[in-house]
Amino acid sequence: MRVSKKAGATIPTRPYLRVDIGFARRDPTSTGGVADKLPGRAGLQSMPLCDESCIQSAVSSSLMSNAERQYQEIFEHTPVALWQEDYTETCAHIERLRAQGITDWPAYFDEHPEKVRELASRVQILDINQYALKLFRAKSKEDLLISIDRVFDPESMPSCKDQLIALAGGDRHFETEVASRTLQGQRLHLLRQIQIIRSHDSCVRGLVSLIDISRRKEMEVELRAMNLELERSNQDLEHFAYLASHDLQEPLRMISSYTQLLARRYQGQLDEKADKFIHYIVDGAKRMQALIGDLLELSRVGTASRTLRPVDCAVVLDRVLANLSGMLEERGGDVTHDDLPTVFFDSSQLGLLLQNLISNALKFRGKQAPRVHVSARKEGRMWILAIRDNGIGIADKHHEEVFEIFRRLHLREEYPGTGVGLAIAKKIVERHGGTIWLESAPGKGSTFYFSVMGTN
Repeated sequence: MRVSKKAGATIPTRPYLRVDIGFARRDPTSTGGVADKLPGRAGLQSMPLCDESCIQSAVSSSLMSNAERQYQEIFEHTPVALWQEDYTETCAHIERLRAQGITDWPAYFDEHPEKVRELASRVQILDINQYALKLFRAKSKEDLLISIDRVFDPESMPSCKDQLIALAGGDRHFETEVASRTLQGQRLHLLRQIQIIRSHDSCVRGLVSLIDISRRKEMEVELRAMNLELERSNQDLEHFAYLASHDLQEPLRMISSYTQLLARRYQGQLDEKADKFIHYIVDGAKRMQALIGDLLELSRVGTASRTLRPVDCAVVLDRVLANLSGMLEERGGDVTHDDLPTVFFDSSQLGLLLQNLISNALKFRGKQAPRVHVSARKEGRMWILAIRDNGIGIADKHHEEVFEIFRRLHLREEYPGTGVGLAIAKKIVERHGGTIWLESAPGKGSTFYFSVMGTN
């Protein structure tokens, strides 16, 4: 095509964009495959079209039109509820408030809830996609738009306030949870995610996605109720264990005392079977006292108030070793330690924890004299304390069950005890937000690890 000059018109001085156009056909007689040029002269015919700005405008317009069509296609058929909102008026009003000196937006909107309603009413919904119609069970876009006030509960006003605060703060992306309803009145709980787009012509638009989290919220409510019930049940159980242990102490003490008195007074005066029976009664009473005492200690761990403060582990360890001095001397044991940290813990419960772990190491010794070493290493905000011994060790299959209450891996005649010490240790650690575990193998000793919060 060619753009011709009209009579009297002034030829523009801006350079033309010249486009070379040629038509080619193959010469059947040519062996080299050379194309002849049409319309009959060699070379290409040059034709002036229009200037560069004209072409650029046409190309931009075409690209924009294609982009808009593609965007609209994606918007309509994305399997997520979407709609477009216009915040221009709302943002302009916020700027007028800012010019009046308003800077603390949370406080301002708390004091003026009517402003939240006013600014929220200035937001215009421009378009809604098909999935949003499905979410709210609307027959058409018009059906949903004219009923938009019905789908949002008054409970959603706090989320509107959060949205306005985010707009005032210049956030480009934010999300809130909002209470809503379908057009038929079924309650919904939605996660509302908004991407703000500010154009060069001062328009402020938002692309809003709405995700139905109703089932998740129902499960959260159920989970909270179950946790509260479990917490109440645990408290009742701990209270019962404490009362039972405490109340059983006195009658058991009486049985034990009178049985021992009977043994002292009539030892040798009765036959051999009677002496054996008396011995069984005394031994059983002592073991029952030990069990009840440990059960009472376990219940106290869960019910006693904690005083969390910075605690020097080295100081607590020295106190524990003083308490275990008799056991250390009796068994020829030795306890060493590296530099130990200051941690955030209840001092008395940390002492009980270390005492249970070290006394276990001294009790379950091998043929050699017991050697125990206490060390610590830093991991992030936590400290990992380790109590290593050279004892008999524990098989892999028992690494979990040793922390269960009354769990014993050996006969009472071999290693006395109630099987409560490690359960107490586990409860203390978990009560302070840590974990406890062990590494061990039969005949190679054991290392018990537990994590505690550092003072930072």
